[in-house]
Amino acid sequence: MESSYTIIAHPTLCLLEINMRGLFDPAHARQFAAEKEIAFQRLRCKPNEHVTLVDVTACLIQPQSVVGMFQSIIADPRFKARRIAFVVGGSLAKMQLRRILDGRDTQYFQSRDAAERWLFEP
Repeated sequence: MESSYTIIAHPTLCLLEINMRGLFDPAHARQFAAEKEIAFQRLRCKPNEHVTLVDVTACLIQPQSVVGMFQSIIADPRFKARRIAFVVGGSLAKMQLRRILDGRDTQYFQSRDAAERWLFEP
């Protein structure tokens, strides 16, 4: 299964919305990182004040080379979100996400509505 993604900046909500599907290779992970940076620049909030919603329900378990790339993307302090909510499918994907995120303020949800409620609660 090929990978695909959408990245949408919602400036008025200070929200970065990401949907990821399939199996990424290093080239597609690099493209994702570049497009995420462009979307991030559309947000109007102060640095590190935005929230991020990531839907990975259709994402497969990623190869270790790609996991390392996503760890680097997440670790970049310029783009650190105040909160990150993941809508997840299987428990294996959730375990892989925990390795990638390494202690970030994240929560995992089965529904988008629950994820959004958590992101925007005071």
